Amino acid sequence: MIPYFYITKASFWGVDFYIFDLTLVMAWFVGMWVVTRYASIFLVSQNVVWDLVLLSMIFGFLGAHWFHVFLYEQSFDWTKPWSLMQIWSGLSSTGGFLGGALACMVYLRRKNIAIYPVADLMMFGLVPALMVGRIGCFLSHDHIGRLTSFPLAVNFPGGPRHDTGGYEMVLLMVVTVFEFCMMGSGRIKTWKRGAFLDVCWGLWDSKVWPRLSSCAGFGIFGSSILGYDPAQYVCLFFVMMSIWILRSLFHASSKS
Repeated sequence: MIPYFYITKASFWGVDFYIFDLTLVMAWFVGMWVVTRYASIFLVSQNVVWDLVLLSMIFGFLGAHWFHVFLYEQSFDWTKPWSLMQIWSGLSSTGGFLGGALACMVYLRRKNIAIYPVADLMMFGLVPALMVGRIGCFLSHDHIGRLTSFPLAVNFPGGPRHDTGGYEMVLLMVVTVFEFCMMGSGRIKTWKRGAFLDVCWGLWDSKVWPRLSSCAGFGIFGSSILGYDPAQYVCLFFVMMSIWILRSLFHASSKS
């Protein structure tokens, strides 16, 4: 069992930084490096990549904050609408995926650019970026699950519990190694067929399953619905959409 620890801040040159903020910035640069480095392999131009990087950053943060505000906070003060821009006051990674993805899809449709190759590239960069971000979640224990005797649980003061941020960090490490091994072996076409499912599977396996029995009190709903919170329902939608996309791709491949 993992001993309990709690790391929220780090000091550099006499200045304190929050660990989560540091890993968030690191995750951004990791994802940006991956998509710009491998854009040519996915046949996506650098100009398009940089436009998408900027859009995903802006609307990803806004989507993450708005998702948190409207679906997790107990109330919202409409007399202070500027708080919708205060992204530092609360974030949901699921809302970030939605905001960034929608903004990129609108851009691609307006530019008449094929979505699938770009989606493959963005997913390819998102996996290692999300892995780095989850390091911060694990160090500060942002996603605590139910009591358990699982060997990889964290021994919190109140008893050992699942730390789903840590589980997802490990899972994404494995997926990251896998995707780069596939890239190095030249089997990129094989990898691309699974690009839509990898993050969805990670979200489902790490955020939904371990926390099913620990859902309580979810913003405007007041409680979970059938054991799931809003983000987990979005994850289920991602999984179903990914399965449908993969089925369509394989069906088209078999015909050709």
